[in-house]
Amino acid sequence: MSNGARVRRDIWKLEDEQAWHPITRAYALGVRELTRRNDDPDDPTSWAWQAQIHGLPDFAQDPPYRGQCQHFCFFFLPWHRCYLHWFERILRAAIQGIDEIDAETKAAWSLPYWNYSGGADRLRLPDPFIEETLDDGTANPLFVDVRRPSINRGEPMDALAAGLAEALAPRRYVDDPLAVGFGGAPVSNHWGDNANRTPGPVEGTPHGAVHVAVAGLMGDPAFAGLDPVFWMHHANIDRLWEVWRNDGGENPDPGSEWGTTEFHFHDENRNPVTCTAAAVVDMPGELGYTYEDTDVPDTGRRGRRRRVKPDIPDNPPELVGATEEPVELGSGRSDVEMDVGRATGPAARRGGDPERVYLAVEGIEAVGRPDVTYAVYLNLPDDEDPDDAPEAFYVGNVDLFGIEAVGRVDTDAAHGLRRTFDITELVAELREEGGWDAKAITVTFSPLKHGYDREEPDLPGPVKVGRIGLYYR
Repeated sequence: MSNGARVRRDIWKLEDEQAWHPITRAYALGVRELTRRNDDPDDPTSWAWQAQIHGLPDFAQDPPYRGQCQHFCFFFLPWHRCYLHWFERILRAAIQGIDEIDAETKAAWSLPYWNYSGGADRLRLPDPFIEETLDDGTANPLFVDVRRPSINRGEPMDALAAGLAEALAPRRYVDDPLAVGFGGAPVSNHWGDNANRTPGPVEGTPHGAVHVAVAGLMGDPAFAGLDPVFWMHHANIDRLWEVWRNDGGENPDPGSEWGTTEFHFHDENRNPVTCTAAAVVDMPGELGYTYEDTDVPDTGRRGRRRRVKPDIPDNPPELVGATEEPVELGSGRSDVEMDVGRATGPAARRGGDPERVYLAVEGIEAVGRPDVTYAVYLNLPDDEDPDDAPEAFYVGNVDLFGIEAVGRVDTDAAHGLRRTFDITELVAELREEGGWDAKAITVTFSPLKHGYDREEPDLPGPVKVGRIGLYYR
């Protein structure tokens, strides 16, 4: 413990110390115990119930406890922190009753996190999650056989799925739907039930991109919580919130709607409890845990250039270019050319030179559930291989986590996914290097490829983009 607070440990550091570290093994045995409780469908401390808090297979909500996850909005981070907190308490209580676990481990146990952004060797799943048996030869509760085959073989994700440059770049937690802040759009949203939904960049990559990379249960919001990787993955996303705060990020006012909206869970004694953002923003003081490492990582050239950005202009963004027809994406590279018009608003009064430039990919729909994330590039030359990830042209990722959930929500507002990128500094660099034409642009989509063989994804059908738009401000 640190200053009386439990420490959520990096799973890699645990396993470096000892294969099947006691903390990791206790996690496996705790999962086994919660799974045994699935026989009672009304037990809120069972493994199945805990997964259903996030989503139900048909996405019918069960107010106020099941099917309640918040996505594509500024409640994404606090809701999932509450979710993790009460799950961890339930699992820790179960661990206390397991005789195989020693007293020291019981006293110190907290949920480990998967730091997949700590280097190329961490882009794979740790061994305890891909071994079919525990060290005693019994079935391993941490192993799930329906993940992406290459991931379950211990092969790495594409490095772009774990990138942090875009995730940690915003200085504000909340901005408008185009100037996307760290935490997402200022609305409440259960998948597609709000027309103004927009995720913050950390919810896209690494959050959504890692979900899609692992695939299987993790690839579907309705079942993701059934994979033990889910909880370790979300512990890392929660940690990144603290990393962002350590780098000068400021949360919204705890007294606002963001801070006071109540979410509903159960504690380890099966009692109903409520949780708010205001109650969880001070982790050590309110929640009793901290993270082993919250240092700000080196996010590369892109992260450094976006670390300091000017204030967002007050005027609304102006659409200066857009595709005229829907665009279909497949399992290979797709280049989309579009004309760019003249600015007529405030940017025109500045000689056509905008203060901010945004690229929006809107109305993303698909057949079935394509386990694919697309890297997006701006004005990528024909002779450049997207697999080499040329940083000079890279915009960010369009992950498709939740795309089938949005399609299942019965509301007029549910029309595909939306991803928005601030490309101001990228455009400035392209202009300086002669790679920017103010009259036309090319947007390239290239699917991320996971594993050593890096095969193209097998899609159930084309991915359709309703519109790609370029905005000046």
